[in-house]
Amino acid sequence: MGHSVIQLNWLSVSFLKERKKERMSERTGSGSGSDRTKRSNTSGVEPHESRRRKEENLIGVRRQKRARLRYPTLTAIPKLLQSLCSEYPALESQITSHLNTLLALDDQIPLIDDVLKDVVLPRFVKFLDDEKEPQFQLEALWVLTNFAEASSKHTKVVLEVGVIPRIVSILKYNSEVEILEQAIYALGLIADYSPSYRDRALSNGSLRPLLSLVESLPGSSMLIARTLCSLVQGKPPVNFQRVKNALPVLQKLIHTANEEVVSDACWALYHLSEGPEDQIQAIIEAGVCPKLVELLQHSSVAVISPALQTLGNIVTGDNAQKQIVVDNQVLPGLYQLLMRGNRKSIRIEACLAISNITSGNEAQIEAVLKANIIPQLVQILQQDELDIKSEAAWAIYNATAGGSHDNIRLLADQGCIKALCDILTCPDLTVVSVSLEGLENILKVVGEAAKEMVCGCEGLDKIQNLLTLTMECDENEDDENEDENEHEEKLEVFEIAHRILKTFWPELGLEENELENPLDGSLPFEVTNT
Repeated sequence: MGHSVIQLNWLSVSFLKERKKERMSERTGSGSGSDRTKRSNTSGVEPHESRRRKEENLIGVRRQKRARLRYPTLTAIPKLLQSLCSEYPALESQITSHLNTLLALDDQIPLIDDVLKDVVLPRFVKFLDDEKEPQFQLEALWVLTNFAEASSKHTKVVLEVGVIPRIVSILKYNSEVEILEQAIYALGLIADYSPSYRDRALSNGSLRPLLSLVESLPGSSMLIARTLCSLVQGKPPVNFQRVKNALPVLQKLIHTANEEVVSDACWALYHLSEGPEDQIQAIIEAGVCPKLVELLQHSSVAVISPALQTLGNIVTGDNAQKQIVVDNQVLPGLYQLLMRGNRKSIRIEACLAISNITSGNEAQIEAVLKANIIPQLVQILQQDELDIKSEAAWAIYNATAGGSHDNIRLLADQGCIKALCDILTCPDLTVVSVSLEGLENILKVVGEAAKEMVCGCEGLDKIQNLLTLTMECDENEDDENEDENEHEEKLEVFEIAHRILKTFWPELGLEENELENPLDGSLPFEVTNT
């Protein structure tokens, strides 16, 4: 190069090119989303598992290559720094490339800590401003990204040297695809580390230029969707006013064919839908509900789960907002997700969404009944594990609390009485009290026929057991290990059971004074708190 300040022939050019390919493949996910989905489907492996294995294979290949190479000793660093600050751009570019290679190696993290953070990083940040030398910008972005990836401490250092404004400037004014993709990745990495870093990225105006790239960089939708998700997730939640302009873009992204893009866009919508009713209304007005309902039938759990949870958030809104989701035919989709062939986590979320709908008005409860969902909930109460039974019990209870008399009679006809009686012996006090209240609501409407059903499935004995074994305990015996919440839950169970027996089975002769000090002992089952 005409200058002999330092010879940096440590690695071959071919290896550098291969390294670049690997890094960009890792950043953007080489190949189309449909190709990855096809491979994972034919092998029977979940998409996220397929990606994990792919990443492990890439790491193994890189480690094998490292083992075949001799890296420079730390004695070369002073010369490296001297050359980095030289006046010869070509030499700076070469050094940038080699420093990037060093930073990418896991076993060189001490080198990062000891040598680079105070001297080198400001120099690389300066490279980001040099629009006339795009190779400088790209290599500097790689170096800064690798440094930030090392730990949250390193990410903080990168923020302190002022990298975010430079990234935003690149997103606004740069036209080099490779540089833009690396800048998008770096932005997502920073935002993902903590809500404070996320807010810092947003306060620097990163969202608007990122959104504008959806049209100009259609091949980078995966990176953009992932970075958008990083910019809206986290606790405490993001300021919705700062990010609401992302909704039209997210609405577009959930219509793409790439599974990972759709998944990340749905997760972003999920985080944005965790808010008050005006926030939910903005989600609805973005026009995402029809597509979210359609995605409940997707072949991948990675898409179904965030779509379902977003809809579950939306139906926590007011009755008008619930109705919009119901009108988009969500109930047939939820019915299918309740089937035992689906994952338990999906079935729990489906029950939760249904319970939010049955907490609505009579018309919405009737829509759930017409969708034939109640028999599925009854089956869950009779056959499934406790955590999913709990959500099914809430769904049925809400229907008994807000349904019309005709609705409640239909609940009794579809097996809800036996299902609620069967669960009275479960160890979860919240589930027991919810089930008791559901039975009480049905008994009020259906009357003698409901009483016969309760007795026919041994429900009366179970309700009495909730009283008698409690009252048999010594009045003066205190459970020192019982916390206040548990005591209140026991008292609630006792009071509901006593009220049911006194109201509907007065012949049992329960007296008011039997409510005095009822809980100086314990209930006839092991207690777990929800």
